[in-house]
Amino acid sequence: MPEHPAPRRRRALRAAPAVALLALLGATPCAHADDDAARAAFLLNCARCHGETGDGHGTETLDRPARSFRDGGFSFGNTAEAVFRTISHGIPGSPMPSFEALSESDRRALAGYVLSLGPPRAEASDEQTELRVAERAVVVRGLLPPISAAASEQPRGLLVGTPDGLTFEYRADELSLLGVRFGAFVRRTDWTGRGGTPLEPLGKVVALMHAGAPPASFSLVGGPSSKGTRDGSRLELPLHCELVATRVNGATCTLSGTLVRPDGSRLGTLEESAGAISSAFASGFVRRLGVPLPPDGALRVDLGLEPGAETLATTEDAVARRTWFVLRATDGEVRCLGVTLSSGEPVLVDGPHGPALELRALPGELLPRGVEIVTLLPAHWTDDDLHALLDEPLR
Repeated sequence: MPEHPAPRRRRALRAAPAVALLALLGATPCAHADDDAARAAFLLNCARCHGETGDGHGTETLDRPARSFRDGGFSFGNTAEAVFRTISHGIPGSPMPSFEALSESDRRALAGYVLSLGPPRAEASDEQTELRVAERAVVVRGLLPPISAAASEQPRGLLVGTPDGLTFEYRADELSLLGVRFGAFVRRTDWTGRGGTPLEPLGKVVALMHAGAPPASFSLVGGPSSKGTRDGSRLELPLHCELVATRVNGATCTLSGTLVRPDGSRLGTLEESAGAISSAFASGFVRRLGVPLPPDGALRVDLGLEPGAETLATTEDAVARRTWFVLRATDGEVRCLGVTLSSGEPVLVDGPHGPALELRALPGELLPRGVEIVTLLPAHWTDDDLHALLDEPLR
């Protein structure tokens, strides 16, 4: 569903609508052609906020007016594919859930009905279209404009677009995630030259790492060193991450890099992939890392938040073997971080640059440690939401 303000009564928009939609649409073999079923699904699940005619005047009490579908101009794109993507994966940072439980044809039927409520749409010519992501991940390198007011231009930027509508924006000279966007992928006026014109990322920013200007993503603590940032009684030694290769396999792009100490010695090979993840509680993204660990000391993985972030809750999901850390950033944003390790237990520490995971090698551990970090971005947080965080399955 296109972006709308966060309703105060959020639980009504979680698991039940998906079940109701499935009941209404799942029984129609050709749902994309059945306007009656799509309208019934819209009335049951969307009209409470957006109104029966899509005019934005629903019965739900909202903190600001809901989006009017009749006006068009959706925040994440007014094409059928863009609306379908939003229905499929939800909107990070809002209570809009994912409806991936529905079949693809059902979701496309609902997207088509939402668009039918708005004004006629002009079709763009081939010369006006941007680079789009279909069934395979897409990697683009080039000059990137600042991702935020606090960030700087990136002459060696890297964009990874995934079929779920997310764009992961990196700096490539020091492999580091700057932020995550949702929506269309990227535009450039000239794709023929090696350098070309500056890239124009098209998605809306839904998450920033350190306001778009992150420090080193990885650092060593406790190992032999004479340089670094002092953290209590220990020294933190930042590591340079040198991008080596990108590899696309279907919907997934894997980045490979080398972690290098300031003296030029290599710690080992890093691998990272990322994509969308969501539940009926909130939407977000997931990063999957394979990291080398030092034989002594610890490796720290920066979590992208400034110093002073408040820990609201820590809990275990024993079934999924996932540890949840719920953090409130200094700007009030809440991030639910779910960490799963291939071995060992995750430890959250307050580093000099903000919250970080601290990982130590187990005796005899020689292979890279697998680390999965789920980041969910709820619009609001109360103590009651801890139950929804644990109860709603991730997709």
